[in-house]
Amino acid sequence: LKLPSSSSSASCAPFGALPLTTQAMRESSLIRFLACALAATAPLVSYGATSVGTNFLTGVNLGGWLVRENWIFPDEMPPGIDDEWTLIQKLGGPNSKKAKDFMHDHWKSFVTDDDLDALKDFGITHVRIPVGWWLVDYNAADGFVDGGKEHLERVLNALQARGMGAFLDLHALPGAQAHDQCFTGKREKTARFFKEQHMNSRGVRAMLKLAEYIKSMENVPERDSVVRGMELVNEPDVEYTEQTRAMYKKMVPQIRQILKPADRYAILLSFMDPPAQSGPWLSEQIAQGPAHIWFNVIYDRHLYHAYGDDDGAYPWTNYMDSCKTCCRDRAVLQGLGGVPFVVGEWSLTTGTRSKQEHIAPAFLRSFWAEQLSLWKNSGALGSFFWLHKLKARKGQPSYFIPFNLLGLIYGPANLTKPMHLDLSRVCPGKDLSKCPNFDPHSDMTASMPCEWQGQAQFV
Repeated sequence: LKLPSSSSSASCAPFGALPLTTQAMRESSLIRFLACALAATAPLVSYGATSVGTNFLTGVNLGGWLVRENWIFPDEMPPGIDDEWTLIQKLGGPNSKKAKDFMHDHWKSFVTDDDLDALKDFGITHVRIPVGWWLVDYNAADGFVDGGKEHLERVLNALQARGMGAFLDLHALPGAQAHDQCFTGKREKTARFFKEQHMNSRGVRAMLKLAEYIKSMENVPERDSVVRGMELVNEPDVEYTEQTRAMYKKMVPQIRQILKPADRYAILLSFMDPPAQSGPWLSEQIAQGPAHIWFNVIYDRHLYHAYGDDDGAYPWTNYMDSCKTCCRDRAVLQGLGGVPFVVGEWSLTTGTRSKQEHIAPAFLRSFWAEQLSLWKNSGALGSFFWLHKLKARKGQPSYFIPFNLLGLIYGPANLTKPMHLDLSRVCPGKDLSKCPNFDPHSDMTASMPCEWQGQAQFV
């Protein structure tokens, strides 16, 4: 998630004509992945039989847990403490007792058994877990506290015991894969990972080490089937899209040599350029690359109505987000060109800052249902809400509530469980013939305005 600046960037009908090899590869990939899931014992079966419907992942991100972000903990990380690295320095450095005690207390308390029980009861089947490179390639000189693995393994054991699955996401790379973002562990003015060879080499090493760590879990019965895949990097800077593609082309075969067979582990790839650009590129790699390497390589798209979108130059109205979800975002995802994909991050946000959010319970419930209907009918393999929870600012219980799934479930919004929603089609109750025209093959971004034609009918 990019906060507070920058833009992050859905009918079962075909996305358009695809090369036969691409379509065949996609179908083969899904069939083999699901066959493996159904054949495995215990939690893998949830890939093919979730509470939302066949072959759909209903997920949430455990963001802020193993990579802290300042806005998720506003009282613990006030202005001046913009990232986890700075927090650790303020607490005395990575070897200080104060910093170690603080982080271990955080790791124990931010994801609990009660949280996982509540998520499972609500219908969550999978989690995406952001981690930093220091989890698998620790060096105290980097400035982070060691010891997150034992807490990650506790949660992975608990997920497997509940029949849930996990994807490990390398959320932060050495030197930062995106500039001026707290999710990189240490904010940097430039994306040094792409600019400095030693940073790049360490990041590549971390990818391989994370894959080896995941593979090693096959030898631990308590968590031998809980991890379904890994994501090589989160939200790489769009300025370095060509470098990102080159890295993926190089690293996917190397990761697959570790995480095999391919019908056991998915590899998720994050892109920040328009889907109509990166989607067809990935489709081509899948179609032309060796099948034992490139199937179950999945595009990860993040889609929010903020960061220059709802809070951009156009005044917000009650109809804006339904139009964007049911019409514009549907076209954005069609631009992927049929590549297998997940929506790795989304929320109910309508503003880059908390004061810009729209939090009327009826609106939040409608926005929740419509977005889920889009993911479910867009060809997506699943979606992961951002976040499972956050710590509200003292005296502000509604602080960024559109990101707080547990707060949305038990708070005034009282979200409906996915299994109780009508997800049979995109935006039930909306006349999609009233959508404005969007060209999914253009370089669309998720920040274009959208107005229903004759929107008075939706009052």
